Amino acid sequence: STNRLLELVDVLNFLTSNNYYAEAISGALAIGDNGNFLGVGSVAMVFEDTNTYVEIGNENTIKSTKSDISLKAKADTTARTIAGAVAAGKSATAAGAGISVVSTDNVVRVNLGTKDNIESAAAYTQSAESIDDSLVITAEAAVNAKDSGRSYGASVSIVLNGNLVESNVGAQSKITAAKDINVSTKADHDLCNIAVGVQGGKGAALGGTILFQKTTGQTYTYVGDQAVLTSTSGNINLTADTVEKMV
Repeated sequence: STNRLLELVDVLNFLTSNNYYAEAISGALAIGDNGNFLGVGSVAMVFEDTNTYVEIGNENTIKSTKSDISLKAKADTTARTIAGAVAAGKSATAAGAGISVVSTDNVVRVNLGTKDNIESAAAYTQSAESIDDSLVITAEAAVNAKDSGRSYGASVSIVLNGNLVESNVGAQSKITAAKDINVSTKADHDLCNIAVGVQGGKGAALGGTILFQKTTGQTYTYVGDQAVLTSTSGNINLTADTVEKMV
């Protein structure tokens, strides 16, 4: 019926959600006999640069007469990179190198404009959330069976995270709700970085592994100047949370 349709429309939800899965796998194998040089390399990279927005312009009026009002933006990203390289044989020099890189630079934003008027008959929720699960694995091996043969190897694993998560209430805006008012941001990052190198032979052997992880992300919950938040029978909660697990 028309009345039923109007009741369903009355639940005002402005939702944006993105779910990404990115994977890069590379491998290389070199086998030789009685050469001067035996070398191999492998590179795997994932770069993420996304924008997830919910935005309400300036001087708008939004009313719910029966239920909640929600503004939510969420980005859920899973990234995997695996790079492997093997150089094996008999040569004067055997060398292997592996490089893996994951770089995330995502923006998740919920923005309520200037001088907006929000009236909810129940709760008001405004949230921005970023979930990032990154796994980087790099492995290389250089094995030289030649007498006095040299073996060299290097593994490099890099994880970079620069996500920006924001939830903003504009200046001079008014939010009135019968129940709770929740304005929040959350960034949850789980970063795992593994590098392995093996060198062996009858001569000199030299190897190294480099692990580099850097997070420069920012998480903001902001209420502008002269904004008014009023809950007639609930709580007003402003939160900003960052959870980081790095291995």
